[in-house]
Amino acid sequence: MTINLKLWLLLLLISSVVFLRMKDNSLTLANELEPLVESQMNSSTSIILGSFNSKVFKRLRGKKIVTEYSFRIKKSIGLRNDDVLNKNNFKVFLIGGVWLGTPTKNFKELTLKKDKDYLIFLKKTNDGFFFNNPIEGVFSVKESKRGVSLESLKGQKNSLSFFYDDGFKRKA
Repeated sequence: MTINLKLWLLLLLISSVVFLRMKDNSLTLANELEPLVESQMNSSTSIILGSFNSKVFKRLRGKKIVTEYSFRIKKSIGLRNDDVLNKNNFKVFLIGGVWLGTPTKNFKELTLKKDKDYLIFLKKTNDGFFFNNPIEGVFSVKESKRGVSLESLKGQKNSLSFFYDDGFKRKA
């Protein structure tokens, strides 16, 4: 390989990294949350931005106990029109719950605040929509003039900021 070709490849690699890490108006990612969000995007079938309404414990077909969370959808990616029966009462399931006063084994409840906005990564199954990963796939959302910022419910200190319609939707 000639020196010019090696130099050209090195410059191409550096410029690619710089281009991907550049701050623009559409997407600014915090370094710790970026891989977490990207992994959720890759493993989810859809994403919703919605406000939390309520939760109830249910028993699905067979003996599967679930916690049913209800959201009012503001925006979505990857949902078809026939997937959403009611945008004001969209159901998302979490495996486990409390049935007849007894919690199921290894049940960890999500602590969500009523009327607060959340970004949720979903996985569609035959029984409905489930949280893709309830620990890493749910983010608290704060909107401002500069866009939207996310905070992980996992307890990470960093936040992730973006403009939903421009950067995040295009990336998803």
